Amino acid sequence: MANQVLGIFAKQPVAGRVKTRLCPPLSHQQAAELYRICLQETVSAMARAPAELVLFFDGDEAFFVETFPGLRLIPQSNGGLGQRLDRAFVQLFAEGCDAAALIGSDSPDLPIP
Repeated sequence: MANQVLGIFAKQPVAGRVKTRLCPPLSHQQAAELYRICLQETVSAMARAPAELVLFFDGDEAFFVETFPGLRLIPQSNGGLGQRLDRAFVQLFAEGCDAAALIGSDSPDLPIP
């Protein structure tokens, strides 16, 4: 475990399960594709951060292993977003991390740090 961790909360981009508030005007497939691009851009941009990158994923682990090889993957816990965020922080600090930040994965214009 690195001293500093940047956790990204991510969902598998499945039509009808992500970015549903954009439907309409987008179709569920278009919304899933938009989210897939946002997720890839977020991971790519944050890979330059001076911290260990960890994906807290929701969905099929095989998708994340194939799409983001080499990244540490931790399944998201159950419950609302606040509960899942809290449990992620608890887990990271219990593993010995000194500093942690958690971000979402659906900001298409995330500025590079």
